[in-house]
Amino acid sequence: MRRYLILFALLLTAGIGAWLFYNRLYLPRHRYHIVTPGEGNLSQEVFGVGRLEATQTYSLTAPEGGTLLKLTARLGDRVRQGQPLGQTDPVDLPSRIEAAKLEVQKSDLLAKAAREDLTAQEARESLAEKEYRRFKRLRRNNSASQEQLDKAFSDYNASVAQTRAARLNLQAAEKGVAIARADLAGLQTRLERTRLLSPVDGTVVAQKATVGQSVLPNQTILQIVDPTDLRIVATIDERQSGDLNVGEKARLTLRSKPEEMLNGTVSRIDPQADPVTLEKQVEITLTTLPARWSLHEEAKVWIRTGTLRHAILVPAQTLVYRQEGVGVWTLRDGKAHLHPVRLLGIRGDRAALSGIDTDTPVILPTSHTAPLAEGVRIVRRR
Repeated sequence: MRRYLILFALLLTAGIGAWLFYNRLYLPRHRYHIVTPGEGNLSQEVFGVGRLEATQTYSLTAPEGGTLLKLTARLGDRVRQGQPLGQTDPVDLPSRIEAAKLEVQKSDLLAKAAREDLTAQEARESLAEKEYRRFKRLRRNNSASQEQLDKAFSDYNASVAQTRAARLNLQAAEKGVAIARADLAGLQTRLERTRLLSPVDGTVVAQKATVGQSVLPNQTILQIVDPTDLRIVATIDERQSGDLNVGEKARLTLRSKPEEMLNGTVSRIDPQADPVTLEKQVEITLTTLPARWSLHEEAKVWIRTGTLRHAILVPAQTLVYRQEGVGVWTLRDGKAHLHPVRLLGIRGDRAALSGIDTDTPVILPTSHTAPLAEGVRIVRRR
């Protein structure tokens, strides 16, 4: 029995000693900052990570196909709309165009000859008509025979038929001119399509073929992006996306230049969340363009969703997250007490709360201080 009493006394002494060491020696060596909550406004923001994408990518193709003879643009080059960027082999198109030009000249000459023939035939028809009318008057006066009148009538009808045929010949010749000109225009268009022209002012972001390579009709050779079409496609946790609206302002940085802050506007919010990652895609249109950029570059995005006015503000480091909710360590009667609060929003190193007033001292732990527990004594030193 005596042995148990001695053991109990030793344990009691050790416990009292540990308590004294923890409260009198260990804790006082750790300095906790005491802060006083303030009142102010807090801009609320939603954070997300995304990538730089283009609304539309323009593909430069060779409609006629063939061998790629030259390419004057490379990756990263700035190009202008209509600027020649390359050329495919026209094969026999130049000689066919020369033949088509000669065919147009020939058709023009045939049409001119048909027009002059029609003019001459119309004159002969007019003369035959006058001759027929003259014999018709003479026949009424018995000054001409019936045979003479019939011959004049026959000559007149033949002349009318010849005039009709000359007019049809002229129409056919004019159609021939139109066909020849259309053939020439078609060949010239085909030749023009062997020249690769930039469809837009932009930057070359991809090269899909090299000089000397045979390309198929409509095969992509270069891809061009208009910088004004750049956008950020960011993923936002669906728990935060409920506060987002189209038209809200956003700040963002690119990974290549984290110190350069860009501005944008939310232009689209995906109505469907990813069932695996539980995130929504949000599209942000850039209002300020970066001087240099790369497609698919990572971007960090902060979207402003509103402003909390006249809120109680404390350092975000003071927040304590537990299963039962959020709280802060407060100093009351020289001891630490976990005070439950409602978190309204966080931005940077500041948090907006409700459920606490500006007269309550709040303890600010750091990574170098001992963990706090309910009722731990805190000694305030001036």
